[in-house]
Amino acid sequence: MSLVGIATSRKRCLLLFLSTAVVIYGAACNRQSSSGIPTTRTGILLARDDFNEWELASGTEFFYVRGNPGELAKFERQRVTIGGIVTVGRQLTVETLTPSEVPEREIRALIEQLRNDGWSTPHNMGNPTDWQFNFTEPMIRVLQVGPAAQKILLQYLNDQWIKDHAIILLGGVGDERSVGPIIDAMPNKGEDAEQKRLNLIANLALTNITVSDVIWHHGGGITIAKCPDNPKSCWVAWWLKNKHTFKVTEAPSRNYSNYPNYGIYKQP
Repeated sequence: MSLVGIATSRKRCLLLFLSTAVVIYGAACNRQSSSGIPTTRTGILLARDDFNEWELASGTEFFYVRGNPGELAKFERQRVTIGGIVTVGRQLTVETLTPSEVPEREIRALIEQLRNDGWSTPHNMGNPTDWQFNFTEPMIRVLQVGPAAQKILLQYLNDQWIKDHAIILLGGVGDERSVGPIIDAMPNKGEDAEQKRLNLIANLALTNITVSDVIWHHGGGITIAKCPDNPKSCWVAWWLKNKHTFKVTEAPSRNYSNYPNYGIYKQP
């Protein structure tokens, strides 16, 4: 065979090889897309009220979790690691589920990072359920610790540098044990801009924990904040009435029209 013939033959073989590789790769991709992508994610497991559905808040991402409802319910609002398959639409099918804890020293180190993170004030985007919290990366990481952060955050409510951070984060990770301390940390009146800001943050946090209509009513229509001049007094009255019976695990549906479901976990 001539040199030209050999070169032509090799070229045909190379083209055949490349074509075969493309077919094999394409088939593999099709199989992967149809069966999903294996993944392991750590975050907070949240119930989507009234729908018997579940979400995993992992960093700034949300996944719709599919699994045994009875098993998932055991870990509601807990930090977990889920191994499973992700398919179209961020559907995460659970194969393994285990608790995931962060050591106390790491939690404290995360909280200390809040001192210079430049967090700004939350604001409403027009829709009553649409709040932009502007969480910084350290704040998101504290939220991802889950309930284990509550005990330590409570110790920072008297720290003027990060008092506002502690309040809003307790609104995400706290339970009934945080309600009284947050109320105590509120200014008696919102007489200046910083006091009004702190009261807004406390209103958001307390509403997220209690699902009460102390500030924002549960129904639709125009949202009018109650107690604009002294919200602390309204929360004090509500807490005096409910503190002996209120439990986060027995709170009513969070899926009402004037406040987002687990709003503090929703990222902008």
